[in-house]
Amino acid sequence: MAEGIDRREFFKGAAGVALGAAAASQLPARSLATAAGKTAVRPVRGGKFLQGVASGQPTHRSMTLWTKLSNVERGGAFTLEVAKDRGFDRVVERRKVRARKQFDHAIKTRVTGLDPHERYFYRFEANGKSSRVGQFRTLPPPGSRAPIKIGIFSCQDYVAGYYTGHRGLLREDDLDLIVCLGDYIYERQFYEPQREDTTGANGDGEVQRLSEYRDK
Repeated sequence: MAEGIDRREFFKGAAGVALGAAAASQLPARSLATAAGKTAVRPVRGGKFLQGVASGQPTHRSMTLWTKLSNVERGGAFTLEVAKDRGFDRVVERRKVRARKQFDHAIKTRVTGLDPHERYFYRFEANGKSSRVGQFRTLPPPGSRAPIKIGIFSCQDYVAGYYTGHRGLLREDDLDLIVCLGDYIYERQFYEPQREDTTGANGDGEVQRLSEYRDK
């Protein structure tokens, strides 16, 4: 952390940018992921978690979790689990969340009541198929002097090269927070690519429509 930056002010800013998925930062949590509640919501049919999971917007007591279902035609309910161990023997949260077609079956939900500066594991499950297991750590309590370790990465231009920096961050098992300092995606190719981007209606990596951005 740069000298002269107040810790509390840093976390206020970082909490708003830490979510590791571009789509997740654009979706309203309350409208995207809800418990089944009083109105029964039918289970989602089919679906795969091809885009993995993400966590972000941390506080010392809460975290936002994200995923997206692919290969599914209609929305529905599926399950979120949060635990204190990778084997999910100590589950602290289990709830139904709802994916809606209007949001391309992406969901974003807030988990609260967590312990400060604690590591948690989470996963989503639909039709007996589980997503990858993600992990996150809540922030230290307000006023804490506990040291923290922050990882950063910059622009993610797919055609520019490979994500070796991301792989390196994955090896840093004790990171408290990861912050993206650049763009998540680019709407077109700007130079001779190292690898081809074939998204978009013409298969040339240039996108204008919402469906094309979702593809990219």
